[in-house]
Amino acid sequence: MSDLTFRSSGQSLAGGAVTVFQPMAIAENNQQLIGLWLHGKSHHTQRSYKQDIEYFLSFQQARHGEDFLLGYTTVNDLQDYTDSCRNKRWKNRTINRRLAAIKSLLTFACACQLLRVNAGAAVKLKKAKQDVAERILTESETLTLIALEPNHRNQIMIRFLYAVGCRVEELSNLRWRDFQSGPDGTGIVTIYGKGDKTRHVVFSRETWKLVRDLKSGASLDEFVFRSQRKKQSRDNLKPNRIREIVKKAGERIGIPNVSPHWFRHSHASHSVDRQTPLPLIQQTLGHASLETTGMYLHVRPRDSSALHLSV
Repeated sequence: MSDLTFRSSGQSLAGGAVTVFQPMAIAENNQQLIGLWLHGKSHHTQRSYKQDIEYFLSFQQARHGEDFLLGYTTVNDLQDYTDSCRNKRWKNRTINRRLAAIKSLLTFACACQLLRVNAGAAVKLKKAKQDVAERILTESETLTLIALEPNHRNQIMIRFLYAVGCRVEELSNLRWRDFQSGPDGTGIVTIYGKGDKTRHVVFSRETWKLVRDLKSGASLDEFVFRSQRKKQSRDNLKPNRIREIVKKAGERIGIPNVSPHWFRHSHASHSVDRQTPLPLIQQTLGHASLETTGMYLHVRPRDSSALHLSV
């Protein structure tokens, strides 16, 4: 029985009676533990977390052998892994994400009584540089990028990304049944987002009219943004393909490495510039915390004490 297996299962004598302890969970190996931890999470989250854990697992197996069990992780292991990541010059944001995945896994294992101690609890994440400002387009850049996109479907898709600030996975999975018309001609989209949360976003009449142009007799169950390849014409555009389209659109106006998430940042920042209430931006973007939304007040400030000096 591996170290990951629930430790209190078995029998004991109490006043002459036999007490059987029922295990809360059972995991005989790393993959079973990871599977328990990821159960119920979205496909995108599972893929990202698995990748983050695999980096750590590969690091540990190179040091301790192929039979290394995540249940034997120590604070020393986590510190050595962090040092290795920094030696590779990974950004703090990347290191934090990968450490956060490990910490989450170990916390889950302890909560299920699969581990006696949680080594991850003793490891603190280093504060990462706030570089969101580097990934925000100006309104002029955004509108130019949209206008110069030659493909009709792609142009509408990029415009919609910016208009509602949705995530790339959310966009990829949209079906026609997720849309309806508002009483004033605006569009309303129901977005099933991160953490299985649902939000409803109202967007402009002009953008809704353009989106409707893509329907062309499609059923309510069909995807809105579909592949234009004949053999895959009923398939949705996959996130990686959307990323390719957006990156090329950015290069077209001389801005490298633009990703779909830039439009989410730009939506938030431009909304703040236009004095939109933060709770409304939070609701539209589906932020779990108003603190996350409030970040956009600071990434592109309009004023500072430096402007009130004589130099």
